Amino acid sequence: MSHIDSLKRLPTVAVAIPAHNEEDNIARLLSSVISQDSGTYELDKVIVVLDGCTDRTEEIVAGFAREHPSVELLSDGKRVGKSARMNDIFRRNTSDILVAIDADLTLGSDDFISEIIRPLSDDGVGVVAANNRPAFPPRTVLERILIARDRWWYDVRKDFNGGDNPDNSPGQCYAFRREFVDRLDFPDGLMHDHFFIYLMTMEIGKRFVFAEGAKVIYREVANWNELVVRARRHAHVDRIDMAEFRFTEKDIPKIPCIRKMKGLLRMFLREPIPIAVSVLLLIAAVKIAVLTGTDNPMHSRGLWERSESTKHA
Repeated sequence: MSHIDSLKRLPTVAVAIPAHNEEDNIARLLSSVISQDSGTYELDKVIVVLDGCTDRTEEIVAGFAREHPSVELLSDGKRVGKSARMNDIFRRNTSDILVAIDADLTLGSDDFISEIIRPLSDDGVGVVAANNRPAFPPRTVLERILIARDRWWYDVRKDFNGGDNPDNSPGQCYAFRREFVDRLDFPDGLMHDHFFIYLMTMEIGKRFVFAEGAKVIYREVANWNELVVRARRHAHVDRIDMAEFRFTEKDIPKIPCIRKMKGLLRMFLREPIPIAVSVLLLIAAVKIAVLTGTDNPMHSRGLWERSESTKHA
């Protein structure tokens, strides 16, 4: 390292955690964030924004805030949805980098933050997406099948277009450059922020990076009812006006069907046959359940139904 490089200050980082009734995991996540190896950055603050919590989440976060000055609790008692809460965070941000983490995740390593912010040393990168991986071992047969499905999809998407594709934008954890945050504003009622974030990266002429080494762990749902609820939520179509962007849908990287089929073949070679067949049957069953069901009206307000079995990452 040159003398000039050694004089460069470390980037400042703020960690934002939007939370709705996350008493089961919030302490674990906060402990992990606070204990991260911060040799490559300066931690400004950890902002936990509560979205109408009715459990012990506020009490737990308040306890952390008393012991750790870097932890800041924001709570107004209202339920307005993740996207609205993130807009509040965007407007408050003064750090060089903002790392947003869903409250039901677990960080995969002690250097997770260093890993996810590393690509932002390149000025051409606007946002970095974490590598979200399912927790193991599974608790139910359904969860085992869902993990196999995730492995298939991960195999298909991870290095398509060098990792720069919207399917690698999970909506669970990102690192944003400040210039990106200053221009980011989620539309009212946005249900799924992952696609919009990818579109905005293209709009401002920055690169999207998938950080395979920056892992966060999540829990798959463990029962059919919660799987259908989640599938219907994911099937909700946000009203995003493509006319507001300087590109069209044909410019967005799209994974071809042949790549998906090759991924399925690899899955059959890797997984036990009953599991591989079950993945295909499950995909079909979920599609039928979504098509024959109705969208929850709360989705149009950007609100999610809670899945209890995913809250123990």
